[in-house]
Amino acid sequence: MTAALPRIGMRLHGGLHPRRCVELAVLAETHGFSSLWFAENPFARGALPAASACAAATRRLRVGVGVVNPYNRHPTLIAMEFGALDELAQGRALMGIGSGIGAAVRQMGVSLGPAAHGGTRGDRYNPRAAARRDRQPRGQGVLG
Repeated sequence: MTAALPRIGMRLHGGLHPRRCVELAVLAETHGFSSLWFAENPFARGALPAASACAAATRRLRVGVGVVNPYNRHPTLIAMEFGALDELAQGRALMGIGSGIGAAVRQMGVSLGPAAHGGTRGDRYNPRAAARRDRQPRGQGVLG
C-alpha cells in the first residue's frame, strides 16, 4: 500500500506579473502541488485578478487568497468577489480572513484602538473578535 503524499501549497507574491503567476500555477499543478496562495497587500496590485487567471488555467489546483482584510474591503464585496472566483474555479477557491498586519492597517488610516469598537481605553483590542462582531452579520446570506 502506497502512502499518500502530503498536501503542499505554493505562495505567489503579489508583485509577480499575472501571466507569470499563471505559468507558475500550471507548473505547480503539473508537479502535484495541492494549492496556490496569494497574499493580499493593500499597497500592491490586487490578488484576485491573478488568482482568477490561475483558476481558469488549472483544473485540480485549489486557489486561495489570504489574508483578506475586512477593514479595506466590505464583507459584501468579499462575498461577491470570492463567489465569482469560486464559480470560475469550480469549487476550488480558498480564502483566509483576518485583520492583516497592524502597521499596514494603520497606514491605511484605520484605527485599531478600542475606541473605534465601542470599548474603553483599558480594553485590549482583539481584531478577530471585532471583525466577527462588526462585519459578519452584514455579509451573511449574500451567496445563499
